[in-house]
Amino acid sequence: MPAITQTAMESMKTGMSVSASPPASTPYVLIVDDDSGVREAFKRILTSAGYKVDTADSHANAKALLNSAGYDVILSDIFLGDEDGISLLASCREEFPDIPVILATGMPSLETASAAVRLNAYDYLLKPVSKDRLRHVVNKAVEVGKLKAEKRRIELENLRYQQDLEALVAERTRELTETSLRLREKNAFLNNVIESLQHPFMVIDAEDYTVEIANAAAHRKRRAPGNACFSINRGFTQPCGQLGCHCPVEAVVRTHRSIHTEYQHLDESGHPMEHEEVHAFPLFDDDGHVRQVIHYRLDTTHRRRLEAVAEAANLMENVGFIFSGIRHEIGNPINSIKMALSVLSSNMERYPIETIREFVNRSMGEISRVEYLLRSLKNFSMYETPEVERVDMVSFMRQFYSLVEKDFSGKGIAVTVDATGRNTMACFDPRMLHQVMLNLMTNAADALKDSAEPRIDITIRRSAGCVQVQVIDNGRGMTEKEQRNLFRPFYTSKAQGTGLGLVIVRKMLSLMNGTVGISSSPGAGTTVTLQLPNEQK
Repeated sequence: MPAITQTAMESMKTGMSVSASPPASTPYVLIVDDDSGVREAFKRILTSAGYKVDTADSHANAKALLNSAGYDVILSDIFLGDEDGISLLASCREEFPDIPVILATGMPSLETASAAVRLNAYDYLLKPVSKDRLRHVVNKAVEVGKLKAEKRRIELENLRYQQDLEALVAERTRELTETSLRLREKNAFLNNVIESLQHPFMVIDAEDYTVEIANAAAHRKRRAPGNACFSINRGFTQPCGQLGCHCPVEAVVRTHRSIHTEYQHLDESGHPMEHEEVHAFPLFDDDGHVRQVIHYRLDTTHRRRLEAVAEAANLMENVGFIFSGIRHEIGNPINSIKMALSVLSSNMERYPIETIREFVNRSMGEISRVEYLLRSLKNFSMYETPEVERVDMVSFMRQFYSLVEKDFSGKGIAVTVDATGRNTMACFDPRMLHQVMLNLMTNAADALKDSAEPRIDITIRRSAGCVQVQVIDNGRGMTEKEQRNLFRPFYTSKAQGTGLGLVIVRKMLSLMNGTVGISSSPGAGTTVTLQLPNEQK
């Protein structure tokens, strides 16, 4: 409460008496009476009781003090000259509604008592007032005033809290409305994307296998929501896993990972029909459990037919290399065998057994070369599955080199084979790798057409868990754009190319659990890196 300090002389001149500021906890009382004797008597009684007391002799002086200090109680006479305590009470009710006002009078009347009740005066005292009575009434008024002030403070706090809460609710409502709108827009966008897919797309419940969401393509395949996936996909009456079949939904639930698998559907007679790729992805709940599975199916029947055509076209591109080598490689051992047999036929009776054995062994070696060529021809049976075996990569590459060396030498291209380190055993199908190498060597030869000193280096290295083969040429190289499209079917920069060779290379390596990578720069040549596992997976 602000303190008011005035000298006694100023108090006598103005008709107001202001006490020195007490501690904040001291009740503050304003006594208003035009009788100085009564004012001072009341002041002494209340001061001795521990109150801080100010006095005023008129309505105007009381108003001035009320505007400059915060009082706990007002004790006012009813008759104050030109104005009375009733008007002061009315004024206080408008401007200071929480301050209790006690009216005192020596001439009580029904009119003033009624006005006091109407204006909610705290009490109505009759003069003379005893000390105890005065102290008791003022003390109770202070308590009531404090309760009113506390009530008002709580009400204001509640009002502010309510306003803040309403503002917060309004803000959150606005945010939720905007979020809901964005979610609806995203949901509509995703639904449009899903519906635009040309292949069946489903969301499957991970517990009961019910199809919860299905796009238009799934409906065309009669894969509608509400049915079990094993029923609409395979015509089963129970989950695939219970029938001993691979179930992508069960695999995703078990591993918590996405999977990719392939199926070939059979007709009622058991004959192969369409091929499908199945991609399945997990959707988790808040506890990390797989709640749903996204199930996307691709009909790959047409693509497989195109791949078969592509492999046939690629085969024709490589036939020239094979038969050029065969003419050379078969002709030489046959001539050697013919010569050895002719010599033996003429000298059989006079040659010792050791010489005869030497001629026979030499002929057997040449026959082995012919056998390898015949095995290589099996490479062109395109519909066999890989026959993966552990083969020494260095030995394989030397035999391969013997087939292509003459043809490349005739084109002026130097070919070298460099093997570093021991144990170059790798797991692959020799027939498939043979065709892979033919593709890569053909591409390298095409890239070397404008090279002054055309060269192809084949290196073999042992790497972590695999054997690495690199085919390195010093040809024209490739741009970044060309490299980005290398494995795209039917993309080619060659005038007579089909764009299928590297697609087949990657497919064959994938079937053997191998990989292929290509790095190149314009004018700096190209390096193709193959990696094949040294243990069967």
